[in-house]
Amino acid sequence: MRSAGIGLALLAGVVLPAGVATVGWGQIAAPSLVPGTFSSENPAAIKWGAPSRIGAAVVSQRDVDTPGNQKTDYAGASGGFRLVGETLALGAEGLHLEDLESNLHDVRDFASAALALQTGNSIAWGLGYNSGKQTLNTVKTESREPNLGISLRLGEVWFVGGTVGRESLSSKDALIPALNFYGDRDVLRAGIGFRRGGTVLMHVEAFAISKLDYDTKFGKFAGEDTSGGTLEFTFWSFLLGGSTRHTQVHNAVTDTIDLTTADVGWAPRQGISLTLHYEEARVAFIQRPADLAAPTKKSTLEAVILAYLF
Repeated sequence: MRSAGIGLALLAGVVLPAGVATVGWGQIAAPSLVPGTFSSENPAAIKWGAPSRIGAAVVSQRDVDTPGNQKTDYAGASGGFRLVGETLALGAEGLHLEDLESNLHDVRDFASAALALQTGNSIAWGLGYNSGKQTLNTVKTESREPNLGISLRLGEVWFVGGTVGRESLSSKDALIPALNFYGDRDVLRAGIGFRRGGTVLMHVEAFAISKLDYDTKFGKFAGEDTSGGTLEFTFWSFLLGGSTRHTQVHNAVTDTIDLTTADVGWAPRQGISLTLHYEEARVAFIQRPADLAAPTKKSTLEAVILAYLF
Protein backbone atom coordinates (compact mmCIF):
# COMPACT_ATOMS: atom_id res chain seq x y z
CA MET A 1 0.00 0.00 0.00
CA ARG A 2 1.42 3.35 -0.98
CA SER A 3 0.63 7.02 -0.60
CA ALA A 4 -1.09 8.81 -3.46
CA GLY A 5 -3.28 11.82 -3.99
CA ILE A 6 -6.99 12.00 -4.74
CA GLY A 7 -6.94 15.67 -5.72
CA LEU A 8 -8.19 17.21 -2.50
CA ALA A 9 -7.53 20.81 -3.64
CA LEU A 10 -9.48 20.64 -6.87
CA LEU A 11 -11.72 23.55 -6.01
CA ALA A 12 -8.67 25.79 -6.15
CA GLY A 13 -7.54 24.09 -9.34
CA VAL A 14 -4.50 22.69 -7.55
CA VAL A 15 -3.98 18.93 -7.71
CA LEU A 16 -1.46 17.71 -5.13
CA PRO A 17 -0.85 14.33 -3.53
CA ALA A 18 -2.70 14.26 -0.27
CA GLY A 19 -1.09 11.25 1.33
CA VAL A 20 -4.20 9.11 1.05
CA ALA A 21 -2.83 5.64 0.48
CA THR A 22 -3.78 3.59 -2.46
CA VAL A 23 -2.64 0.45 -4.15
CA GLY A 24 0.88 0.42 -5.54
CA TRP A 25 1.31 2.22 -8.83
CA GLY A 26 2.15 0.42 -12.04
CA GLN A 27 -0.15 -2.54 -11.36
CA ILE A 28 -2.25 -2.27 -14.48
CA ALA A 29 -0.72 -5.23 -16.33
CA ALA A 30 0.73 -7.25 -13.41
CA PRO A 31 0.86 -7.05 -9.57
CA SER A 32 3.45 -5.10 -7.59
CA LEU A 33 6.18 -6.74 -5.50
CA VAL A 34 5.88 -4.18 -2.67
CA PRO A 35 4.57 -5.79 0.56
CA GLY A 36 1.05 -4.76 1.55
CA THR A 37 -0.26 -4.23 -2.00
CA PHE A 38 -2.99 -6.84 -1.75
CA SER A 39 -5.30 -5.19 -4.28
CA SER A 40 -4.35 -3.56 -7.60
CA GLU A 41 -4.98 -0.59 -9.90
CA ASN A 42 -6.35 -3.21 -12.28
CA PRO A 43 -8.53 -5.72 -10.39
CA ALA A 44 -7.87 -8.41 -13.02
CA ALA A 45 -4.11 -8.29 -12.32
CA ILE A 46 -4.43 -9.87 -8.86
CA LYS A 47 -5.02 -13.22 -10.60
CA TRP A 48 -1.28 -13.30 -11.36
CA GLY A 49 -0.35 -12.42 -7.75
CA ALA A 50 0.10 -15.86 -6.15
CA PRO A 51 0.75 -16.96 -3.45
CA SER A 52 -2.26 -16.20 -1.27
CA ARG A 53 -1.48 -14.10 1.80
CA ILE A 54 -2.98 -12.01 4.56
CA GLY A 55 -1.21 -9.34 6.57
CA ALA A 56 -1.41 -6.33 8.87
CA ALA A 57 0.92 -3.37 9.30
CA VAL A 58 1.70 -0.31 11.40
CA VAL A 59 2.48 2.84 9.40
CA SER A 60 4.44 6.01 10.22
CA GLN A 61 4.43 8.86 7.70
CA ARG A 62 5.90 12.38 7.41
CA ASP A 63 4.85 14.96 4.81
CA VAL A 64 7.02 17.99 4.02
CA ASP A 65 5.69 20.92 1.95
CA THR A 66 8.01 23.33 0.11
CA PRO A 67 8.35 26.32 0.31
CA GLY A 68 8.02 26.77 4.05
CA ASN A 69 9.43 23.37 4.99
CA GLN A 70 6.19 22.58 6.82
CA LYS A 71 6.31 19.09 8.37
CA THR A 72 3.30 16.97 9.32
CA ASP A 73 3.58 13.56 11.02
CA TYR A 74 1.01 10.79 10.78
CA ALA A 75 0.52 7.36 12.36
CA GLY A 76 -1.85 4.58 11.45
CA ALA A 77 -2.44 0.96 10.54
CA SER A 78 -3.22 -1.04 7.44
CA GLY A 79 -4.16 -4.57 6.50
CA GLY A 80 -5.43 -6.76 3.74
CA PHE A 81 -5.51 -10.13 2.03
CA ARG A 82 -5.15 -11.71 -1.38
CA LEU A 83 -6.59 -15.18 -2.03
CA VAL A 84 -5.55 -16.71 -5.36
CA GLY A 85 -7.21 -19.92 -6.61
CA GLU A 86 -7.11 -21.79 -9.89
CA THR A 87 -9.79 -19.65 -11.54
CA LEU A 88 -10.77 -16.99 -8.97
CA ALA A 89 -8.83 -14.43 -6.98
CA LEU A 90 -10.04 -12.00 -4.31
CA GLY A 91 -8.11 -9.15 -2.74
CA ALA A 92 -8.82 -6.26 -0.37
CA GLU A 93 -6.84 -3.74 1.64
CA GLY A 94 -7.44 -0.77 3.90
CA LEU A 95 -5.51 2.01 5.64
CA HIS A 96 -6.25 4.49 8.43
CA LEU A 97 -3.97 7.50 9.14
CA GLU A 98 -4.26 10.33 11.67
CA ASP A 99 -2.06 13.37 12.12
CA LEU A 100 0.02 13.81 15.29
CA GLU A 101 -0.09 17.61 15.30
CA SER A 102 -1.80 19.69 17.99
CA ASN A 103 -3.02 22.41 15.61
CA LEU A 104 -4.39 20.15 12.88
CA HIS A 105 -7.19 17.62 12.45
CA ASP A 106 -6.37 15.39 9.47
CA VAL A 107 -7.82 11.87 9.26
CA ARG A 108 -7.37 9.76 6.12
CA ASP A 109 -8.93 6.43 5.20
CA PHE A 110 -8.57 4.28 2.12
CA ALA A 111 -10.09 0.96 1.03
CA SER A 112 -9.76 -1.13 -2.10
CA ALA A 113 -11.28 -4.45 -3.20
CA ALA A 114 -10.80 -6.59 -6.30
CA LEU A 115 -12.32 -9.79 -7.72
CA ALA A 116 -10.70 -11.56 -10.68
CA LEU A 117 -11.82 -14.47 -12.84
CA GLN A 118 -9.46 -16.35 -15.16
CA THR A 119 -10.86 -17.74 -18.41
CA GLY A 120 -8.61 -20.02 -20.41
CA ASN A 121 -4.87 -20.04 -19.79
CA SER A 122 -4.04 -16.39 -20.27
CA ILE A 123 -6.99 -14.02 -19.73
CA ALA A 124 -8.25 -12.60 -16.43
CA TRP A 125 -11.26 -10.33 -15.95
CA GLY A 126 -11.68 -8.11 -12.92
CA LEU A 127 -14.20 -6.07 -10.95
CA GLY A 128 -12.80 -3.49 -8.51
CA TYR A 129 -13.75 -0.66 -6.17
CA ASN A 130 -11.50 2.03 -4.63
CA SER A 131 -12.49 4.64 -2.08
CA GLY A 132 -10.62 7.37 -0.22
CA LYS A 133 -11.77 9.78 2.48
CA GLN A 134 -10.11 12.72 4.22
CA THR A 135 -11.35 14.95 7.04
CA LEU A 136 -9.14 18.04 7.12
CA ASN A 137 -10.35 20.38 9.88
CA THR A 138 -13.85 21.38 8.68
CA VAL A 139 -13.58 19.95 5.14
CA LYS A 140 -14.59 16.38 4.30
CA THR A 141 -13.54 14.99 0.93
CA GLU A 142 -14.41 11.57 -0.52
CA SER A 143 -13.36 9.78 -3.70
CA ARG A 144 -14.92 6.59 -5.12
CA GLU A 145 -14.22 4.57 -8.24
CA PRO A 146 -15.81 1.31 -9.39
CA ASN A 147 -13.96 -0.19 -12.34
CA LEU A 148 -13.70 -3.13 -14.72
CA GLY A 149 -10.39 -4.60 -15.86
CA ILE A 150 -8.74 -7.15 -18.11
CA SER A 151 -5.22 -8.59 -17.99
CA LEU A 152 -3.63 -10.87 -20.58
CA ARG A 153 -0.64 -13.10 -19.83
CA LEU A 154 1.56 -13.43 -22.92
CA GLY A 155 3.74 -16.46 -22.31
CA GLU A 156 5.12 -16.79 -18.78
CA VAL A 157 6.45 -13.30 -18.01
CA TRP A 158 4.75 -10.67 -20.23
CA PHE A 159 1.43 -9.04 -19.37
CA VAL A 160 -0.91 -6.47 -20.93
CA GLY A 161 -3.83 -4.91 -19.06
CA GLY A 162 -6.38 -2.14 -18.99
CA THR A 163 -9.30 -0.75 -16.98
CA VAL A 164 -12.30 1.49 -17.43
CA GLY A 165 -13.88 3.17 -14.41
CA ARG A 166 -16.03 6.04 -13.18
CA GLU A 167 -14.51 8.25 -10.48
CA SER A 168 -16.56 10.57 -8.26
CA LEU A 169 -15.22 13.26 -5.94
CA SER A 170 -17.17 15.20 -3.32
CA SER A 171 -16.08 17.90 -0.89
CA LYS A 172 -18.12 19.45 1.93
CA ASP A 173 -16.99 22.47 3.94
CA ALA A 174 -18.84 22.93 7.23
CA LEU A 175 -17.83 26.61 7.42
CA ILE A 176 -18.39 27.62 3.78
CA PRO A 177 -21.24 25.53 2.28
CA ALA A 178 -21.02 27.51 -0.98
CA LEU A 179 -17.81 25.64 -1.70
CA ASN A 180 -19.47 22.22 -1.44
CA PHE A 181 -18.55 20.28 -4.53
CA TYR A 182 -19.45 17.09 -6.39
CA GLY A 183 -18.14 15.85 -9.71
CA ASP A 184 -17.50 12.66 -11.60
CA ARG A 185 -15.47 11.56 -14.61
CA ASP A 186 -14.39 8.56 -16.67
CA VAL A 187 -11.00 6.95 -15.98
CA LEU A 188 -9.07 4.81 -18.48
CA ARG A 189 -5.84 2.90 -17.75
CA ALA A 190 -3.52 0.77 -19.89
CA GLY A 191 -0.22 -0.94 -19.16
CA ILE A 192 2.31 -3.44 -20.45
CA GLY A 193 4.56 -5.26 -18.02
CA PHE A 194 7.16 -7.93 -17.31
CA ARG A 195 6.92 -9.99 -14.11
CA ARG A 196 9.23 -12.88 -13.27
CA GLY A 197 9.31 -15.19 -10.27
CA GLY A 198 12.10 -17.33 -8.83
CA THR A 199 15.02 -16.39 -6.59
CA VAL A 200 15.15 -12.92 -8.10
CA LEU A 201 11.67 -11.42 -8.55
CA MET A 202 11.26 -8.64 -11.07
CA HIS A 203 8.39 -6.36 -12.07
CA VAL A 204 8.78 -3.79 -14.85
CA GLU A 205 5.81 -1.88 -16.23
CA ALA A 206 4.98 1.10 -18.44
CA PHE A 207 1.51 2.62 -18.16
CA ALA A 208 -0.77 5.44 -19.23
CA ILE A 209 -3.83 6.85 -17.43
CA SER A 210 -6.42 9.26 -18.80
CA LYS A 211 -8.90 10.99 -16.51
CA LEU A 212 -11.46 13.19 -18.23
CA ASP A 213 -12.59 16.55 -16.83
CA TYR A 214 -14.75 16.51 -13.73
CA ASP A 215 -18.34 17.38 -14.64
CA THR A 216 -19.57 19.71 -11.84
CA LYS A 217 -21.96 22.55 -11.13
CA PHE A 218 -18.97 24.87 -11.60
CA GLY A 219 -18.33 23.49 -15.08
CA LYS A 220 -15.79 21.00 -16.39
CA PHE A 221 -12.19 21.09 -15.17
CA ALA A 222 -9.11 19.24 -13.92
CA GLY A 223 -8.76 16.49 -16.52
CA GLU A 224 -5.48 14.55 -16.33
CA ASP A 225 -3.27 12.63 -18.76
CA THR A 226 -0.55 10.55 -17.06
CA SER A 227 2.31 8.41 -18.31
CA GLY A 228 4.85 6.56 -16.22
CA GLY A 229 6.85 3.48 -15.39
CA THR A 230 7.65 1.13 -12.51
CA LEU A 231 10.73 -1.00 -11.79
CA GLU A 232 10.87 -3.41 -8.82
CA PHE A 233 13.31 -6.15 -7.74
CA THR A 234 13.30 -8.58 -4.84
CA PHE A 235 16.47 -10.64 -4.45
CA TRP A 236 17.08 -12.80 -1.37
CA SER A 237 14.21 -10.94 0.34
CA PHE A 238 15.77 -7.51 -0.26
CA LEU A 239 13.37 -5.11 -2.02
CA LEU A 240 14.43 -2.27 -4.27
CA GLY A 241 11.96 -0.40 -6.44
CA GLY A 242 10.80 2.90 -7.82
CA SER A 243 8.39 4.59 -10.17
CA THR A 244 7.94 7.84 -12.02
CA ARG A 245 4.91 9.49 -13.54
CA HIS A 246 4.24 12.73 -15.38
CA THR A 247 0.74 14.24 -15.30
CA GLN A 248 -0.55 16.99 -17.56
CA VAL A 249 -3.54 18.75 -15.96
CA HIS A 250 -6.19 20.43 -18.12
CA ASN A 251 -8.54 23.31 -17.30
CA ALA A 252 -6.93 24.17 -13.94
CA VAL A 253 -4.30 26.55 -12.56
CA THR A 254 -2.06 23.52 -12.09
CA ASP A 255 -0.11 22.74 -15.26
CA THR A 256 1.93 19.59 -14.58
CA ILE A 257 2.69 17.21 -11.72
CA ASP A 258 5.87 15.10 -11.72
CA LEU A 259 5.91 12.31 -9.16
CA THR A 260 8.88 10.10 -8.27
CA THR A 261 8.82 7.24 -5.75
CA ALA A 262 11.36 4.85 -4.22
CA ASP A 263 10.94 1.68 -2.13
CA VAL A 264 13.59 -0.19 -0.18
CA GLY A 265 13.38 -2.80 2.55
CA TRP A 266 13.39 -6.36 3.78
CA ALA A 267 10.48 -8.20 2.15
CA PRO A 268 10.41 -11.98 2.68
CA ARG A 269 7.48 -13.97 1.36
CA GLN A 270 6.59 -15.00 4.92
CA GLY A 271 7.02 -13.48 8.37
CA ILE A 272 7.71 -9.79 9.02
CA SER A 273 8.78 -7.21 6.44
CA LEU A 274 10.11 -3.69 6.95
CA THR A 275 9.95 -1.23 4.05
CA LEU A 276 10.55 2.48 3.52
CA HIS A 277 8.61 4.35 0.85
CA TYR A 278 9.57 7.83 -0.35
CA GLU A 279 7.72 9.99 -2.85
CA GLU A 280 8.24 13.50 -4.14
CA ALA A 281 5.75 15.53 -6.16
CA ARG A 282 6.76 18.67 -8.04
CA VAL A 283 4.00 20.97 -9.27
CA ALA A 284 4.13 23.61 -12.01
CA PHE A 285 1.39 26.25 -12.10
CA ILE A 286 -0.08 28.07 -15.08
CA GLN A 287 -1.00 30.80 -12.60
CA ARG A 288 0.26 30.65 -9.03
CA PRO A 289 -2.66 30.71 -6.52
CA ALA A 290 -3.12 33.83 -4.41
CA ASP A 291 -2.19 31.73 -1.38
CA LEU A 292 1.61 32.00 -1.58
CA ALA A 293 1.88 29.06 0.81
CA ALA A 294 0.59 26.72 -1.89
CA PRO A 295 3.41 24.17 -2.15
CA THR A 296 5.38 23.55 -5.32
CA LYS A 297 6.87 20.37 -3.85
CA LYS A 298 5.51 17.77 -1.45
CA SER A 299 7.74 15.03 -0.01
CA THR A 300 6.46 11.97 1.84
CA LEU A 301 8.46 9.38 3.79
CA GLU A 302 6.55 6.31 4.97
CA ALA A 303 7.78 3.41 7.12
CA VAL A 304 5.76 0.18 7.11
CA ILE A 305 6.22 -2.86 9.36
CA LEU A 306 4.08 -5.65 7.91
CA ALA A 307 3.43 -9.11 9.37
CA TYR A 308 2.18 -11.83 7.00
CA LEU A 309 -0.17 -14.10 8.92
CA PHE A 310 0.20 -16.70 6.16
